Amino acid sequence: MQIVDAVKSKEEIKQVAYLPEKHYGTIYSHMWIFGVNAALRISDLRLITMDHALTGTITFREGKTNKHRSIPFKLHCYGRGTATS
Repeated sequence: MQIVDAVKSKEEIKQVAYLPEKHYGTIYSHMWIFGVNAALRISDLRLITMDHALTGTITFREGKTNKHRSIPFKLHCYGRGTATS
């Protein structure tokens, strides 16, 4: 099994985020950055849908721990106002 180091700095996050953008597109880079910042496992990140994103809150049950998780965020970064408007 190969051992990998964690991404620890903002600079490393930017460097690693470039890879999915280069090979698959910007949306994958954005999702990876969101997952890192929200401390999501890839298995949980894959559960997020556009419907979750449009509500302003992502609510799901974590796969590994079975804990309920709710992550609020603002929608204004995509030109849709704020989560409360």
